Amino acid sequence: NYTGDEPGCNKDYYEFEADGDLRDVIYFKNASDVCTEDEGEVSTWAKNNNTLTITDGEFAGVYEIKVLSNSDLQIATTSSLGGIQTTVTLFFKKAAN
Repeated sequence: NYTGDEPGCNKDYYEFEADGDLRDVIYFKNASDVCTEDEGEVSTWAKNNNTLTITDGEFAGVYEIKVLSNSDLQIATTSSLGGIQTTVTLFFKKAAN
């Protein structure tokens, strides 16, 4: 559950575009108190079989695709920090049109 939305504005979201761009779209209130779209950092993504690679940005890394459907994407990555193995799983849900 994401709690970083600007009160009174549209929800922030990530968009996996067909051309391989991953857009981080956020909304903020400008000086006139109008909700404005601000495209954050643009990353790239590539899928190869059951692997999703994201280059740059907050989610940069190589992930195993756990679930991929018309409405859900679940990806996981495992790393070792100080000898402790940790798995991070990210859940994305397609927004209703």
